Amino acid sequence: MTTGPRYPRIAFLLSIAPLLLAIPLAAQQRDDQQAAISLTVEPANRTLNTGQTQRFSAELKGAPPTTVINWAVRERGGDIGQDGVFTARLVGIYHVTALATKDGIVLRAADAKVTVVAQYDGPAFR
Repeated sequence: MTTGPRYPRIAFLLSIAPLLLAIPLAAQQRDDQQAAISLTVEPANRTLNTGQTQRFSAELKGAPPTTVINWAVRERGGDIGQDGVFTARLVGIYHVTALATKDGIVLRAADAKVTVVAQYDGPAFR
């Protein structure tokens, strides 16, 4: 009988450890131009009912002209298109991430928090 890892969280941390170790090295290799780049996501916080959508926008300053914004959602259950439109599929808390990339290298990342609640269509409580 085959089973999964006995400690799935530890297995996950070990699988991403090389990425976490590479982050400080990549940060040290940035030049002054990259350090001056700023990225913000609007709205920064949003509450949606399941099934609703929200368009997010990213404001990028100080980046080279060929910098591209890519969108992602860290958690499963939410979906975002490359146009910045998030669709709330399941109840939960999600982090919408804008990634400013140039030539496949992430220059900056910024997050927005989305709380998805269940839509209630029944009579009001009194």
